[in-house]
Parts: sequence; C-alpha cells; structure tokens
Amino acid sequence: MPNAEYIDTTPLITEMMKRGFVTDYDPQQSVALVPRGIWVGSHPAIREGISRLLAEHSAHARDSKTEWLEVKDSDSGRRLARYSQAQGFRQQ
Repeated sequence: MPNAEYIDTTPLITEMMKRGFVTDYDPQQSVALVPRGIWVGSHPAIREGISRLLAEHSAHARDSKTEWLEVKDSDSGRRLARYSQAQGFRQQ
C-alpha cells in the first residue's frame, strides 16, 4: 500500500533467512533467492505475501515508491516469480 505507514520488516526477513526460507536477499537489486523445493511446496498466498513484503522492504531500502521484486531459485538462478505494484504477483 503506497500510502500506508512503513513498518520495518527487517526482523521478519532476518528470521526467514535464518530458517532457510530465503537464502539471499538484495534489497537494492530487489532480488530474493529461495530454495525451489520450499517455494513450490508453499501455498500460493504465502508466496505472494512474502514477495509483497520483500518488494515493499526493497522499495523502502532504495528510497523509492516503486515496489517490485524478482524471486529466483537459489540453486539455478532461474526466476520463480515476480511481484510489482503495477502487475501484482506472477508465477513464472
């Protein structure tokens, strides 16, 4: 939500990385690496929610109003999904 007050989600992102759901995350490049097996085994609503959360965090880190993110397989680098304000969540 572009006009909503920003809530720092860094602790949540740190916990996702600590538990291995997200293996790497670059907020400046809006890219998150995830294990494919965990990603595919998750409910689509969970995937969308995590993508949206990371996109919002990335936009804040870049001091931008544009929220977007690419989710990639941590092993192959293949794109698994994209999220953007304009087009929403899209599985690849």
